[in-house]
Amino acid sequence: RCFHGQQRLRAFGAPEPPPPRTTMAPTLFTIPWSHYCERARWALDWHGIAFEERGYLPILHMPFMFVNVRGQGQGTKHSSRLSTPALKLENGTIIHQSGVICEYADAQSAREETLYPEGHREDIRAFCQRVEDVLGPAVRRYAYFYLLDEPQLMREVAKENVGGGQFAFYTVFSGLVRAVLLKALKINARTSAQSLTVIREELDSIEAQLGDKRYLYGDQFTAADLTAAALISPLVAVSRDENYGCTMPSHERYPEPLRSLCEETRNRPLGQYILRLYKDHRVRNHGAAQPLRGKL
Repeated sequence: RCFHGQQRLRAFGAPEPPPPRTTMAPTLFTIPWSHYCERARWALDWHGIAFEERGYLPILHMPFMFVNVRGQGQGTKHSSRLSTPALKLENGTIIHQSGVICEYADAQSAREETLYPEGHREDIRAFCQRVEDVLGPAVRRYAYFYLLDEPQLMREVAKENVGGGQFAFYTVFSGLVRAVLLKALKINARTSAQSLTVIREELDSIEAQLGDKRYLYGDQFTAADLTAAALISPLVAVSRDENYGCTMPSHERYPEPLRSLCEETRNRPLGQYILRLYKDHRVRNHGAAQPLRGKL
């Protein structure tokens, strides 16, 4: 299993596995409510890999990432080398991108089960890549378009998920954070409408693929299920009580039309499938250190 895990890591472009772990746990840098960070968190938790989470506000995470990355990694179409999630190993190596962290967790796991079973491995990877590249950015852009216009709601999200210093920063500079995010993620009325079209098409496609099966590939939980559930989770408004990895307000407090889309998605078969996956397979902090709230 270890040999095949190393093969998977090399094929996916991740670094060579580090030496055997010491008592120091890896550190996962996150924007706590990011669905990409939830994907990485879930994979590590599911495999029972201990880690410390350091959560940062959007934009404010960049100087901390700059200090920790120290030139490692490279950007993608939808992220930079300063993006989260990023996993810092005990030997200082940084693993970027949620998909690579998922494969790292699978290769290092002591579990007999793999999230990339042999018979479906390449199909699962292709599915995950599409969800990561197409649906994930659309969900983020559409949700932020409405939530960033709700300063009180966003302040509550910050207060629940990052340290007091960061929360104080946000209460003063929330307008600046909003402006930078809108520009950086190209969020506006036109791109939001385009994102909604993508969301509906992709949700219909995934729901059709699922059909009446319990899982997307084969008869077991795989990285495809984990990725779909994590990256669609903002539209299902999965709560901490439903095993989401951070604290979010009830979707009933979201502005329209985001609230209606969340209710629609929760109630459709795909939404019920995602809630079931969270109930059956999302074990928060399984073998992991308690999450921290950044250094501020």
